[in-house]
Order: sequence, then C-alpha cells, then structure tokens
Amino acid sequence: MSQPSALSKQKISSSLSKEESYMVMGIAALLLFALFFQIGLHPLRHEEPRRALVALEMLFRGNWIVPTEVGALYYNKPPVYNWLIILSYKIFGSYSELAVRFFSVLSFIGMGLLVFFNGKKYVSLRFGAYAALFFMVSVDILYYFSLTGEIDLFYSLITLSSFFVIYHYHKQKRYWPLFLFVYLLAAVGTLTKGLPSIAFVGISLLSWFVFQREFKKLFLPAHFVSFFLFAGIVAGYFWVYSWYEDPTPFLNRLVFESSQRTAVDENNGFIDLVSHLFNFPLTNLLNIMPATLLLPFVFRKDAVRRLREQPFITFIALIFAANILLYWISPGAKARYVYMLYPFPVMFFVYYYLLPGEHLKEKKTNILHRLIVVLIILVAAAGIAIPFIPPLATHTASPIVVAALTTGGALAILWLHLKVKAVRTLSLLLLLVWVRIIFNLTVIPVRAADSSEAQGKRDAQKIVNLTDGSPLHVLEGSMISRTTIFYIERQREQVLNFEGKILPDHYYMAYEEELKQQNKAYDIIYRFKYKDDSVFLIKFK
Repeated sequence: MSQPSALSKQKISSSLSKEESYMVMGIAALLLFALFFQIGLHPLRHEEPRRALVALEMLFRGNWIVPTEVGALYYNKPPVYNWLIILSYKIFGSYSELAVRFFSVLSFIGMGLLVFFNGKKYVSLRFGAYAALFFMVSVDILYYFSLTGEIDLFYSLITLSSFFVIYHYHKQKRYWPLFLFVYLLAAVGTLTKGLPSIAFVGISLLSWFVFQREFKKLFLPAHFVSFFLFAGIVAGYFWVYSWYEDPTPFLNRLVFESSQRTAVDENNGFIDLVSHLFNFPLTNLLNIMPATLLLPFVFRKDAVRRLREQPFITFIALIFAANILLYWISPGAKARYVYMLYPFPVMFFVYYYLLPGEHLKEKKTNILHRLIVVLIILVAAAGIAIPFIPPLATHTASPIVVAALTTGGALAILWLHLKVKAVRTLSLLLLLVWVRIIFNLTVIPVRAADSSEAQGKRDAQKIVNLTDGSPLHVLEGSMISRTTIFYIERQREQVLNFEGKILPDHYYMAYEEELKQQNKAYDIIYRFKYKDDSVFLIKFK
C-alpha cells in the first residue's frame, strides 16, 4: 500500500499573510456598509409586507400571541419572527422598511460570524476568514435575499446554530448541553417557521451519531429530557394561544404547510420530480457563486483521505448530504428553504481550495485568476453603460458619478489583483461587494420609484388621504396587495378587516367582480390595480 507523499501531507496555512489580513478586514468593513446602505429606501415586496403586516397587527391589537392578517386569523407561521419585527419597530421608533429588514440582515451577518468562528476554531484562521467571506458574497443572498425582511435568514441562523452545537458539544462528549441547546434552538425554529425544525434536528442527530457509531447515545436521559423541554415550549405557546382562539386549525395549517411542495404533495407529478432532481442542485450551485468556482479544487487524488483527516469538514459534508436529500426529492422546494445549508458546500469547496499538496493546483489557480481578471474588466466596462440605460439614468442620483465609481472601483481592484499576488482570489470577493454597493446606488432607487410595490405604496397614500380616518374595509372576497394594505395600516395605525356587510358611510376596497355580485349602487372614489385586476375604493349609496 502506497504511503502519502510529503506534499500530500501538507496542511492549510493557519494564519493570513499581512496582505490577506488587510484585504479580509477591508472586504468585511465594506460588506457591512453594503448590507445596510439604502436598504430602507425601496418599498416592501414579495413576502416582506406579510411579515411586516402581521407584526404590525399584533402590535396594534396589543395581542402578541394570536397572529392576524387583515384582521383574519393567520395560521401559516408561528409568531417568533413577528416578535423580532415588533422589537425592531420599537428599536427604530417607526414602522419603516429599515426596521422590517433589520433583523434579517443581522441574521445573515450572524451566519457569517458562525462560519468564521467555527472555521477558525476547528480548521484555521485562514480557512475561517475565506469561508465566511465566500459565504457572505453568495450571489443569491448578497444581491437578493439580504435586501429583504423575510423570515428565511433568521430561521437559517437558528438552524445553522443547531448544527454547530451538535459538533461542538459532541467533540467534548458533553451530551447534556448538546441535546438541551439543540432542542431549545429547535423550539425557537418551530415557533418561527413550523415543523421543518423537527426534521432538521432528527436527521442531523441521527446521521451524526450513527456515523460516529454512537447510536445508543441517542437514548441517553439528556435526549429525552431535552425533547420534552422542546415539546413543552411549543405546546406551551399553543396552550396560551388556546386562551384566545382554537389552535386546531393553526396546527393543521402548519402540518399542511410543511407537506406542501414535498415529495408527499399529491400535486407534484413524476415530471415535476425529474425536473426538480435536475434543476435543484444546479440552481443552488449558481446561488452560492462564486464559491462554486472553487469546485475544480475538490477533484484531486487524495480528496477522500483529506476529507477523513479533517473531522469538521467530514461533519459538514455529512450534515449537508443528510439534510439536502429531503429537499432534493421535494418538487417545489425553494432555494431559500436550504439557506442554512449553504455555508457547508462553501466551506467544503474553500477547504479544498486552500489545501496544499496537489500537483494541478497551480494550473487551476491560474485559470481561476484569469477568470477573475475577465470579470473585473466586464464590471469596469458595464459601469460605462450606466448613464445610457434609461431606468438607471432616470432614477440614479448622478449617473455619471456612479458610472465613474463603478469603472474606477473595478480598475482599482484590477490594479490590486495584478500588484499583490497574495490577494488575487480575494479580489473577486472585493469586486462582488463593490458591485453590491453600485447595485444599491442604481437598482434600489429604480425599485423605490418605478416598481409595482412603489405604485402600491402610492395607492396606499392616496387611499389614506381620501378616507381621512373614516371606517375602511376590504370587501369580503377581494384580494388586495399586501404592500398596499401594510402602508394603509401603517399610516392609519389601525387594523383593516374583511367585511361582508354593507355599512353606510364606510369605505370599501373591492374587486370589480365582487361589486357586481353585491347588486348595490356605489360611488367610485379611486381606482387602482392589483396584478391584472381592477380594484376600487368605493362607498355604497
């Protein structure tokens, strides 16, 4: 049997060079700025207004136990994330977009810190720094989800924490804190997003303990006590909920939500499954770009031995493989459902990229660095086009200045890349953070001025002015944009409600089709659109 050569025994450098240290600190500082810069400028969109609205109504009704949406009982999600948004409203003293998004961005930063500190502790400082930065510039989160106040990044932070807790305490053979903290986090996760936390905990504990040949440890008293603590916390919430409302439909809905878009959903056919099996991994590999560019470094002769000799990397590979499977075979599963797993392939790829001792490494690294040069030049060239793209030229403050910043910044990064060999790979991360700042200066103002959400916000202001504090309802059967509803409730500081009765001198927002069914005369006060449907603000005669 051949012995590993001296070259293949080399380890990842434990420290950063002086140039790398400056670069890492510079990227981290710029990233922190980029994540918060202008994020309160554009109106709430997609699922954001729903989260913000439910929190707003809990606050206005003075009931933090029973979630409602447009005054109706809301069963899709338990309340923990709404509590965080309420806390944010109080911290900022307003119901602003920044307040809605604050904890989501903070959760993303928390995930980056978890990757850094765990990578530093169990592999090396250099690994922790590279892995954290590569994760935090994952394009899908950096340019899309970190700009929203949705639930998924907070939930991912909670779930990712539970994964690292398993490794940390298992390594020390301290089973009481292991099970206690994992199930406490699972309780928070369950009261945030429902039942997926139970699957994440069960799959992770089972796979790791079986892999470690410690299956019997799962029957320790600590595990049972912790599980009952978890069950007590979750049951305790629903017991308090029962003081106000029947929890049965809430629980039924959570079960339904968890089974939706999974392999057991009868709406998913064979074609959906095959399509998902192919598209899901590709989508996620694209989402974690630029870390995916490091994938070729995984393919080396000693890859399996290198994996086995590093227990932490073995752990993340196993936990990723065990948990992703459930979503891979579930047609309709969205990429954001597995954000908590994204750090693992990123860390995996970074580990092999940083590993020395491979004959083809220099060749692969040269190709990577040439690709980075091409990307930098493309960004520099794209900057010149900004003043000539109509929406950007119209809504960007000083498009010439932003164009100069884009091109000048890219050329400065190119100079750094060519001048300082030690930071060539990191220059790609700096480029992506710089592009995010340019994105904030160009795309966000367009969204703030010229999007369907911006129109929804303007409609809300118009309706608030026209109704001037008079009773206002949504006619039962009509569906109004949650963005519009949120801004109306925010301005009026009142909960709207669906109303089927015709009440004199009350205003209603209603679909044209719903009004025809009422067979009552009415005055149209204001017309607006929700998707392709006409919606009227009316008063019945």
